Amino acid sequence: MVVKALARWRGAALSKAGAVVLAVAASPLVQAAPAAADDICGEKVGGAILVKYRELGGEDGALGCPTSGELVTPNGRGRYNTFERGAIYWTAETNAHPVWGAIRDKWGGRGWENGKLGFPVGDELTNPENGDVDVHVFPTDLGFEKAKDSYDKLWDQAFGTVPYPKRLTEAQGSSMYTQLACHARYVFKLPNGEWNTHESWDMESWRPDVSWDYAMNPLVWPLHKCNWT
Repeated sequence: MVVKALARWRGAALSKAGAVVLAVAASPLVQAAPAAADDICGEKVGGAILVKYRELGGEDGALGCPTSGELVTPNGRGRYNTFERGAIYWTAETNAHPVWGAIRDKWGGRGWENGKLGFPVGDELTNPENGDVDVHVFPTDLGFEKAKDSYDKLWDQAFGTVPYPKRLTEAQGSSMYTQLACHARYVFKLPNGEWNTHESWDMESWRPDVSWDYAMNPLVWPLHKCNWT
């Protein structure tokens, strides 16, 4: 696996600001979360996990009371608290996100954070029937290096991480595919060792479906840089 993806829907009612998507690239070793913690229902909840828990309504919200203090994940890369109806996972890379219900069950069945999906990178949302969608693809180092090998493979891996948006028109899908291919075609390392596209390649459904020749033309690329309007 060489990419992970994060989808965000715009112009439609969301239950949370981000999609239920899970990382597939390794997170850095755990870094210390803020030490401050509250005693809630007899358990300690602190740092970014506490902030997220409060956003979700605390003990009166969807998760209910905590059933553990803060724990280190078995792979040593993150921290989590369990609650009556779910859990909140945190890493320095992904921040704190809740997992519950059937999604948590499915994730657990695939190996939790040690499985191919990795850590949660977004909150749960209702998959809307309409509205624009942005998909942010986060290549691994191998993904950057082998970006030009197969655009189809990159596309399949991106939408293996997030669900393909409902009611995406053929033109919108074609535009997003071309955007991904363009980013992959023109990614390169800068003198400082960073990639010119930074950490993600963005596919946005509202961008027009331009011709392949226009998108991939090396003489035109400096003008649009894969973000044509």
